[in-house]
Amino acid sequence: MNVSEQAKPDKMAYSIPDAAWVLGDVSQNHVRNLIRDKVLDRVRIGRRVMVTAASIKRLLEAGGTGTEREAA
Repeated sequence: MNVSEQAKPDKMAYSIPDAAWVLGDVSQNHVRNLIRDKVLDRVRIGRRVMVTAASIKRLLEAGGTGTEREAA
């Protein structure tokens, strides 16, 4: 069995641009704000900032940040 036939593990962390795409193509700045507000968890790998997949999943399962306004 070669490498391309082996199952690849799910990603455990995403770069900020990838996290923005996973969250529905929000802006990278919005992802940085979610990290700053501790809504999303980050890890540093060298100089690179990564967003944990677990925190993205937690945010999506919670239905978002709760800052959206209800339509009147």
